[in-house]
Amino acid sequence: MLYIARADYSEVRSAIEAGLESCGFDPGSKRILIKPNIVNAHAPEVGATTHPALIEALIDHFGGDRCIIAESCVVGVDTDETFRKSGLLELASKHGAELLNLQKVSRAPVNWAFGEIQLPTMLRDCAYINLAKMKTHILTGATLCLKNQKGMLINSDKMRFHRLGLDKAIPALYDVLKPDLAIIDAIWALEGEGPGKFGERKDLGLLLFGNDALELDNLAIQIMGLETDEVRHVLPVPLSEIHGVPLEDVRTEFKRSKGYYKKVNMFYFPCGACSGCSNAISETVKGLLKEPWRHPLKVAKFILNGIIGKRIFLAGIEAAYPHVKGRTICIGDCSKRFADREKLPHVKGCPPKARDILRNL
Repeated sequence: MLYIARADYSEVRSAIEAGLESCGFDPGSKRILIKPNIVNAHAPEVGATTHPALIEALIDHFGGDRCIIAESCVVGVDTDETFRKSGLLELASKHGAELLNLQKVSRAPVNWAFGEIQLPTMLRDCAYINLAKMKTHILTGATLCLKNQKGMLINSDKMRFHRLGLDKAIPALYDVLKPDLAIIDAIWALEGEGPGKFGERKDLGLLLFGNDALELDNLAIQIMGLETDEVRHVLPVPLSEIHGVPLEDVRTEFKRSKGYYKKVNMFYFPCGACSGCSNAISETVKGLLKEPWRHPLKVAKFILNGIIGKRIFLAGIEAAYPHVKGRTICIGDCSKRFADREKLPHVKGCPPKARDILRNL
């Protein structure tokens, strides 16, 4: 069952209740495990994270003491600090809900296509709601429900997914981990260079509901105007009957990711890398500009190169020369083979440390 609702964040309770009823979601006496998409401490207005109004509406519906909000942020980001900065800690405390950092929960091995993977044991006893976000993604074309499940993993498995290839690993995870209900927050979506702050907010005013997360992702891809081969980790499946707003009334066209991030004349090409490398680069630049008196000559050279030159950062196991030419630095252990072959500067680490990147600036 699929359901499309029009909604805005000022009044989402009625849309949530209509979607739950349409999908016939019945958790019985189980606790409710809500897995949002909180990649970083972005303000809700950015459009990169599940809006807290939706989490609060679900808590209001089921009762705070029955609900668990569970998440782990991208590699390189402190999840507990993000809970505080994003307001999730305050929200959970207000309603008596449990807030869990998924890097710290009990786990058990589960057999999957690539051997064993560690999944939270609480999944055995909870009704699991995947509360995803509609966004484009620099590596996977789009990030929806199936991609949101990567937040269930320990960091070492998140990094392993990138070495295996996201287009293979994400559907393999879905084979052994299926939500009881999937919801996509598309009231404020994100297009362009998602999944974070480099993307552009796109206001759609929609909530999507489905009993099958794979089917719901296929619906979202159609709404976004993407082709199935642009989001290869979501295998095409036929759509069941759609209730609520007709699909033809909500189809749109999302800006695609160009596959790299750009700030002035600095370019970052992830080439399949996990977020650890991009966060390391970001922290390096922020630290350099936040306290310029610590490295005055580096800051001056950095700014000058950003104006008149080009600085190219490459990361990931698929590292290769991009179409942009400039001084190229390879970041992280995954890019070492390419750096050695091409005799390029290389910063080791998984993820690399900001101070080591700074030496190469």
